[in-house]
Amino acid sequence: MKKVLLIEDRSKRQEMFQEKFQVDLSDYADILENVVYDKYDEIYEQLKNQEFDFTPYNIFMVHKSAFGDDNSIIIAYIERECKKHSIILIFFSGGIDANFYQKDGDFKLYEVNSKTFYSNNLLLFLNNYKENRIDPGLIFYGEHWQLNLLCNLLSILNIYIEKLKDYKEKEKYFYEDNPYLKNILFEMENATLYKPKAMNEEITKDEMKKLRDSIREYIDRRLAYE
Repeated sequence: MKKVLLIEDRSKRQEMFQEKFQVDLSDYADILENVVYDKYDEIYEQLKNQEFDFTPYNIFMVHKSAFGDDNSIIIAYIERECKKHSIILIFFSGGIDANFYQKDGDFKLYEVNSKTFYSNNLLLFLNNYKENRIDPGLIFYGEHWQLNLLCNLLSILNIYIEKLKDYKEKEKYFYEDNPYLKNILFEMENATLYKPKAMNEEITKDEMKKLRDSIREYIDRRLAYE
């Protein structure tokens, strides 16, 4: 099984996380390569010289400001290689204010605040990974991440529907206002949600209501089941 790579230049932050949750990340060494301390310096040089081997990994988890003066070049290199090898890429940073998700073909990119990243959600993700369940959503929203995400979407849709006029709106404007919506709907493809019309076609207020109603029905079914 391919591993998860975690690159952290601020070792003290990770130490505080382990102390708080009474966990030792070395216990996950069978699935996690934790790049801190001297290992960080070694990997830094490999990335800087573009000599790093990406093939042993399924997931990259990287502090988005980890590489000092070389940061922009190395981050671009990591993104390019992760996309090339279809590796899930997760950036975490204290400067990230809101969760972000983007899908481009087989490549998935996530961004999350470091406080959310270094929480019980990370342990939940790693424990699931040990069982061959690869679910990055756990890092962002915890065990019930799909329900949490859909509740957020429901709020967005309700606000947007109230703003719409009765005549047809171009769908592209809807997606421009909510750029991650298409990606989330794709990620939720097993949730039997209503799918609005394709990009660049017209979408009516009724179409958005159908999507909203299908989300409500799905949430109700999940809550009744659980």
